Amino acid sequence: MLISGDLYKLGRDEVLHRCVLEHERLAIMEEAHGGSAGGHYVGDATTHKILMVGLWWETLYKDCKDYCKVCDHCQRIGKPGRRDEIPLHPIPSAEPFEKWVIDFVGPIAPATCRIGSHYVITYTDYLTRWIEAAPTKDYTAATVARFLWENIITRYGCPLSLTNDRGTHFLNETVRILLSEFMVAHHKTTPYHPQENGTTEAFNKILSHTLTKICDVGRQDWDDKVSAVLWAYRTTYKRLNKATPFQLVFGTEVIFRLNLCFLLCE
Repeated sequence: MLISGDLYKLGRDEVLHRCVLEHERLAIMEEAHGGSAGGHYVGDATTHKILMVGLWWETLYKDCKDYCKVCDHCQRIGKPGRRDEIPLHPIPSAEPFEKWVIDFVGPIAPATCRIGSHYVITYTDYLTRWIEAAPTKDYTAATVARFLWENIITRYGCPLSLTNDRGTHFLNETVRILLSEFMVAHHKTTPYHPQENGTTEAFNKILSHTLTKICDVGRQDWDDKVSAVLWAYRTTYKRLNKATPFQLVFGTEVIFRLNLCFLLCE
């Protein structure tokens, strides 16, 4: 149908998608794949982001697949597979932010120029796959407790449980006192049941992979790129939940730069 001179197609989801002109397609794929919220994900994830903002063309799926295959960054670094996004044995959770899993990524070389970061601390919500993460200089008990208080409890409320491996930075008196104060059950994974920590391990691989793609030569700015990795991950469709983490948390989809560049705000 024609709306204000533009051709639209009614999708299977009963949503109108603007039919994209041929000369616009490359710029759209560049933004959806490698732009601010792209993250250099595989072709179907790039396709979904384009559909999510209300754009469509007949060869969209094939074009995105072909574009991702020849992406220079992806050719050099490779891409995280679907196995890196979905743990083999996901642990169910009834409500958002009830169950979190915590981990550290690192050491990441080199140490950053800005604050001397060597690690990234990550917290993953089991149900929505929402991630909170930040660069850190160390992986101490104080860092774990401070991040849990400042970035989890004061933002999302008291979790019912927290899961982590058996590192001493997690199993100590500082963390025990904080969890006890807010009545948070503390679960520890074992080497014999790695699937218990599979949710955060999946993100850790994607984090390392994506940082390598988007950092400058020398990687001394990698701590400045963590927010970009989070932005891309939170707004990428997850097959397990059939939605993006952003949509599950906020009940609506994010407004991308694609929305503003290629669609009229209604």
